[in-house]
Amino acid sequence: MREKLKIFGTRLLQFVFHPLLVVCYAAIIVIECNVFPFAFLEHSEKELLIFSFMLLLFIFPMLFIIVLNKQNYIKTYSNFSTRDLTIVLIVITFAYLTTYYLLSEMNAPTIIRMIPTLAMANIAGIGIINPKIKVDIYTLSLSGLCTYFVFASTTYNSNLLTAITTTILALGIVNYTFIEQETSCLKSALTSCVAGIAITGISIFFYSITK
Repeated sequence: MREKLKIFGTRLLQFVFHPLLVVCYAAIIVIECNVFPFAFLEHSEKELLIFSFMLLLFIFPMLFIIVLNKQNYIKTYSNFSTRDLTIVLIVITFAYLTTYYLLSEMNAPTIIRMIPTLAMANIAGIGIINPKIKVDIYTLSLSGLCTYFVFASTTYNSNLLTAITTTILALGIVNYTFIEQETSCLKSALTSCVAGIAITGISIFFYSITK
């Protein structure tokens, strides 16, 4: 019974902190915490924007991944082989490119438009690092999310301390659980965390100086 609960807990964490959802969390929290200029939007406008992000960055990519799994192009929804990971990253990158294009056409604020850009940078990092060291995509995405919140908080003078603290706590819980269940290891967790912070930080810097 205890073992089943552990497995259930691990799978629950894999769903709640799935990288596709983590990207959506970035948009949701920035919008709901009224980071400039979202304080001037009506509640209905915020809901529409959040729904659009969920549709483009989670629902559509996940549907594609489910179809790929049903057609045996990929074998699992997590712990991908190199081949499976490559296919999944291509699908997700296409979704992020589409989202960035639509946001650019809408002349969306920089703080929200950079989200798919940062996500694509992390995807590229996963593709480069993973063949050499197995990357924990959950750790990488959460550490990238935390870096993004720190940037948004300091640049736009917004109170995102709760979001930053919660993300750090989630990062600790995810790594403790995955290492205990032997779906990850300490070396992979540390490498992924450093990579997430570095890739997101460097991407933010280059994005900021080119806009």
